[in-house]
Amino acid sequence: LVKDQISQLLDLPRIKSLRHTEENAARTVTYEITEIVKQIVARHVKENYKVIIQVMCYPKQQEKNILIMSRSLWNYRTDDVLSVEIETDAFKYLIIIHGVVA
Repeated sequence: LVKDQISQLLDLPRIKSLRHTEENAARTVTYEITEIVKQIVARHVKENYKVIIQVMCYPKQQEKNILIMSRSLWNYRTDDVLSVEIETDAFKYLIIIHGVVA
């Protein structure tokens, strides 16, 4: 449900029209995506969960140079993760949402 809502709201013309040379615009849009996702997740998160939202934006022409790594202590029975990828002509956005029992 959350993934569908995020995908619908992020199908914005502004995101799709960004060009690689518009670095400041990409930063602004990445921030806006984070805020949209935060509002969506806040409606669905259970009281005893902490949520971490990460949004990564990178130019498609440089995606071979992108390396993302993380480690965490995870409880597979209670914790969860959701990822959504958005792709435009010039950029890729990777949205990762971690839900961890508090």
